[in-house]
Amino acid sequence: MTASRWCQHGTRLRPDGSGCDTCRHAEVGQLTLDGDSAAEGRARRDRGLATTTASPAGQWDASVVLQAIRHLASSGEPFTADDLAPLLHRVGSQVIGAAFRIAARRNLIEPVGYAQSSSPSRHGGLLRVWRGSNAARRAS
Repeated sequence: MTASRWCQHGTRLRPDGSGCDTCRHAEVGQLTLDGDSAAEGRARRDRGLATTTASPAGQWDASVVLQAIRHLASSGEPFTADDLAPLLHRVGSQVIGAAFRIAARRNLIEPVGYAQSSSPSRHGGLLRVWRGSNAARRAS
């Protein structure tokens, strides 16, 4: 069953499918609710994460983002990717997303909810809210 069509940054497309009202991005795919598409999406995500951090520059950027995530995680307070933006204004959003995924896989952070983004480029899209895991807080 197909749900809604979305722009590349997560905003719902206009009914005619020509993009979102703000940026006019083209459709990047349809959100589907069947298991095969979800597995395929996870596989594409994982390949994208690997590609993003494969180059020396991507590895460097990811290590810088991971350091910032560790810093925020050590406080024990909830945080989002928007909280990193002032610290990492020259790092691409794809690297920030990859670093959050790496941090979660390494059990440095744990999801605690969702919030609305305050970043103009996100157009009020949803963000995951994270908190440092108990192990990460003890290590700091």
